[in-house]
Amino acid sequence: MAHLDQQFLHTVSEAVLNSGLSGATITVAVSGGPDSLSLLNALHKTSSHTKIQLNVAHLNHGLRLRAAKADSNFVQSFCQSIGVPCVVGTVDVLKMAADRKISIEEAARRARHIFLSQSSAQFGSVAVALGHTSDDQAETILMHLIRGSGLAGLRGMDQISTRIIDQVSLQLFRPLLSISRMDVERYCLGSHLSPRIDTTNFSKEFTRNAIRLELIPSLQKYNPEIKKTLLRLSQTVSRDLDFLEDTAKEVQNSISLPVKHGVAIDTKALGELPESLAFRILKASATDVNGSSSDITLSHMESMMNLVCGSAGRSVNLPHGLIVTRGYGELLMHKSNDDITPLPLLPTQPTVLFVPGVLELTGWRVETSIEKAPKSYPNPEKSSGGIAWLKISPNDTLFIRSRKPGDRFQPSGMRNHKKLQDFMVDTRIPRLWRDRTPLLMLKGEIAWVVGWRTAEWASAESGTPSIKVEFTRTKR
Repeated sequence: MAHLDQQFLHTVSEAVLNSGLSGATITVAVSGGPDSLSLLNALHKTSSHTKIQLNVAHLNHGLRLRAAKADSNFVQSFCQSIGVPCVVGTVDVLKMAADRKISIEEAARRARHIFLSQSSAQFGSVAVALGHTSDDQAETILMHLIRGSGLAGLRGMDQISTRIIDQVSLQLFRPLLSISRMDVERYCLGSHLSPRIDTTNFSKEFTRNAIRLELIPSLQKYNPEIKKTLLRLSQTVSRDLDFLEDTAKEVQNSISLPVKHGVAIDTKALGELPESLAFRILKASATDVNGSSSDITLSHMESMMNLVCGSAGRSVNLPHGLIVTRGYGELLMHKSNDDITPLPLLPTQPTVLFVPGVLELTGWRVETSIEKAPKSYPNPEKSSGGIAWLKISPNDTLFIRSRKPGDRFQPSGMRNHKKLQDFMVDTRIPRLWRDRTPLLMLKGEIAWVVGWRTAEWASAESGTPSIKVEFTRTKR
C-alpha cells in the first residue's frame, strides 16, 4: 500500500511539473468525494517539492439540502486541518436550469465554471485543479461519442486545457487523468481519508451516471478492457488532432484578417482547402469571435461552408449572436451588422441639399459649390464618399436619401437605365452597405450613387460650369 501511495504522489507531482505549474497558485475544486479529496491531499503532500500554493473552492449546488451542507462543513474542516484556505459558495441549480431552460447537468456545469472562475480570481490562481480520473475520461469519451462530438470529443479531456463558457475563460488542470478510480479509493484508504459520498452519483437520471452504471458494464461484457481501449483511442486521436489543429491554425493565420469585432476569411483560399482543415478554421474563427465554441454544432459548420460556396450577400445566424455573411471574396464573422458596415445610417426621410451650402448628417459632411468640372475625375472613394461634378442648375432642388424598391439608375457611360439593385450587385457594393449608401436625387432620378458612380445624364463635361458635391466621412 505504501508503494501505491508513493506512486500516486509521484504521478500528481509530475503532472504539476510537466504542466509548467511549479511554484504556481492553484485552486483545487473539492466536493468532498474520493477524487477531489485525494487530489487535494496529494497536492498538499507534494507542495514542498512542487512549490505550489494551494487554496480550495467548494460549491453547494442546492440539490441535497442537509447532506450538501454537511459536505460543505466537511470540506471546510479538512482544509482547516491542513492549513489551506477555503471558500464556499452556494447556487440554486434547479432555478438556474429553469430560468435558462437547460438541463440540470448543464446548469450545474455552468454554475461551477462561474464559481471556480470567481474563486480562482479571488485567490490569484493561475489554474483550477479538478479530480477527473481515467474512469472519468472513459465516460467522457463515450458521452461525446453518443452526442456526436467528432474527433475533438474522442480526444476527451486534456491534462491542462482552457475552457470558455459564457465568455468566461478558465485554465483547468487534471493531475489524476492517468489514475483509475480504484487507485483513488486505495489511496484514500492508505492515507486514512474519509471522503463524503454524493448519493446523486447513483442516480441514473443524469447522463454521466447512466453511462457509468449501465453502459460501461454492458460494454465490458464484449470487452472487459473497454476503459483501457477508450483511453488508447483518446491518445491516438489526440496525436492526430494536435497535428490537424496546428496545421489549421497556421493556415487560418494566412487566410484571415481581424475586422471590427470579428474576422474576415478569404473564401477562395478556404474553398480550396480539404474539408477537414476548412471546418476547423471555421470553428476556430467562430470561437475567436464568440469567445466560446459551445453550441457550435456540425450543422452550423455545414451552413457556414455552404456560404463559402454560395453567392455574395447571403448570411446565417449562429448561437450567441454570431452572424456569418458571405461578402465578395470573403466570409465575415461578426456580432452585429454595424461591426462590418462602415457606412452610417441615413435619415429615414429625404434631406434637402442646398447649393451652395454645407450639410451635416450623421457620419457625413456634405458641401456644395459651383465650379468647372476637371479634365479627369478621381477614382471612386466608395464608403469614404468622394466628389462629383454634376451638370445641373443651381436652382434645381437636390435630395439625399437611401435606396427604395424599384429604384432605377443610368450609370455614366451607359445609354439605358437599369435596376439600382442590379447596378449595386454588378459594382460589387457589399449587400450590407446598400441600404446605407447615400443617393443624390434630382426630380425623382438618381444623379449620383455616392462614392461609386454618377448618372450619365448628370455627369458634367470637362471645363463646363457644374455643381460640385463633396461627401466627406466624419466621426459624428
